[in-house]
Amino acid sequence: MAFLFRGSTNIKEEVSVSFSNRVISTGEIDFPIDSVNTTFYSKDEIVIHFKSYTLKITNEDFAFSLIYEDLSRSKKKVFFLSCLGSVLLIGLFYSLFSRSSDIAQLIPDKYFDFAIDSTDLPDSFKDSVCKIDNQLTKNILNQLGVRSKYEIYLLNVGFKNAFAYPKDKIIFTNELIEKLNDDEFFAILGHELGHLHYKHYKPAVFRAVVLDFFGIGFSSKFLTYFGSLSNSKHSRDAERQSDEYSADLMINNGIDLRSNISAMEKVSEDNSEFKYLSFMSTHPLTSQRVQYFKNKRSNATKGNSCNSSYLVEKIMKSCEFSDTNK
Repeated sequence: MAFLFRGSTNIKEEVSVSFSNRVISTGEIDFPIDSVNTTFYSKDEIVIHFKSYTLKITNEDFAFSLIYEDLSRSKKKVFFLSCLGSVLLIGLFYSLFSRSSDIAQLIPDKYFDFAIDSTDLPDSFKDSVCKIDNQLTKNILNQLGVRSKYEIYLLNVGFKNAFAYPKDKIIFTNELIEKLNDDEFFAILGHELGHLHYKHYKPAVFRAVVLDFFGIGFSSKFLTYFGSLSNSKHSRDAERQSDEYSADLMINNGIDLRSNISAMEKVSEDNSEFKYLSFMSTHPLTSQRVQYFKNKRSNATKGNSCNSSYLVEKIMKSCEFSDTNK
């Protein structure tokens, strides 16, 4: 038995249906199986929507079993293709994320400019940042044998940190630099130079673009969770690579790696770390980083070590902040 509904009307018209060549026909209207927009079927009933028509067929109709079997095959095929497509997309997403560092470095720098502030530094720094004199910066870099053109800034905020900013800029907070001696300053400077040397900002931007692109088709919660864990893992790798760069730079310039260890301890002395949540952290555990420098030092020629703060004091005098700017 079959009933035809026209448009949104509740008036049903009893019709006879036939089924051949994947077309359900009432004699007056043809319903191509491949063009049916929505179908709901159960063991005893099929409801088919096509254009402005709705056709309800029960298993009392002689064509029911043929239609039911054909629709079932179609649904299974669509389901299989959907699953296959999802697996392929997830695989592509994972591949792009896991290889983001290698892929991003193959892309010219100019294509990442959209993600970098058009000004020299973010506006939030404008009233509390001081650029170190170019000649003093050049002298600092020359002492490490670095010839590239970098800029060093002091940021007047109430916490200890240092970070690299795209466009070859390195920023120390005044709270940190006043705690360091010259060798410790070189150790942290070498770490930030490593970030710029390896252009670690590029993979981070690349992963953000991938997340935005795939976010169109996947659950945002899934992407947020996966993206956060993956970004943390890549960030830890970048930190380790920059530690290695700093260690090699210090060794090549005859500076003892004890300065890297003491600098690391000073940077992290106010931070709490949770060993069992380290997989969520953007940085390796301080204990792991300290152990790396100890192992590196044990296998390297011991360098010179001094507690002079002459250079650090010179930097601080070049940028004198008032306490009201903190």
